[in-house]
Amino acid sequence: EKTDARPGEKGISSGAFARGAVIVEDAVVVESAAALLGPCFLGGGSRVGAGAVVRSSIVGPGVEIPSQSVVRDSVLLKGDTVSSRRAGATSFDHGVSCGASGSVFRMWPFFSYARLGKRIVDIAGSIVALLVLATIFPIVAVAIKLNSRGPVFYAHRRQGLHGKEFKCLKFRTMVAGAEEAKEELRVINEVDGPQFKIEGDPRITLVGDFLRSTNIDEVPQFLNVLVGQMSIAGPRPSPDEENQMCPSWREARLSVRPGITGLWQVERSESRANDFQEWIYYDTKYVRDLSFRLDAAIIFKTVVVILSGFAQLFVSKRDGDLAPR
Repeated sequence: EKTDARPGEKGISSGAFARGAVIVEDAVVVESAAALLGPCFLGGGSRVGAGAVVRSSIVGPGVEIPSQSVVRDSVLLKGDTVSSRRAGATSFDHGVSCGASGSVFRMWPFFSYARLGKRIVDIAGSIVALLVLATIFPIVAVAIKLNSRGPVFYAHRRQGLHGKEFKCLKFRTMVAGAEEAKEELRVINEVDGPQFKIEGDPRITLVGDFLRSTNIDEVPQFLNVLVGQMSIAGPRPSPDEENQMCPSWREARLSVRPGITGLWQVERSESRANDFQEWIYYDTKYVRDLSFRLDAAIIFKTVVVILSGFAQLFVSKRDGDLAPR
């Protein structure tokens, strides 16, 4: 099994034990006799004390695991505390039931916003959005076909509510065979965790770059919302392999339908080094604090971000046209 860092490397004591997929960031300290059993992620500046066991967990930046303690199936962020010999520690103490004995999805009463109200809002919102945006579908379709060979839509298998897989729709923004080329480019991946992102990705087409910069590529996902596979607001839809870093984080984020937009998208700092930790933090925060007010705030901020993106795009174009040649 592949291990990113082994005893004697990256701050891991030569007397420690590491097995499986263990991703370690800079300035991590793992003391002697500690055991790392993957999949595990240790954020920058975290410390694992002597004799501690970390199994199938995510340890955020700056978190300290005491000596002789046991952390299993957990997500620990800065500010969380771990007692010695505490098994199954979890940062989901506020309303999300998770633990070493088997994580469960968070559940809400049927007559609550999280289950009934949110679905009503999603149906109404997706119908309105599709009616308003219907005219752009044929325009975008023609542009994509003229720019590169391949289908108009890209459908990728993602996990939805309670882990049920569905085909997440987008307008195609990359050349044919982009998934196969991804593995060859992984060595220059610029973000942490299981995500993949590089500046100036050569697989993105000219039309695709415009669709991404304006978020138009996400418009087909309103069809996913209408049929109940997604929500307008919620955690980012991810494939199975991205959800395996920590079972308790997975169970929390899959307690709700994935969203076209979400708390992570509007609040993240865009720091490549901390992107994965922020993804975990904002996903779990969303599940804990889910409410109509939170969804409304996310949608409002998303609209502001999109409009700002359009404005910057056209300002940049105008400045470029006025620049000396």
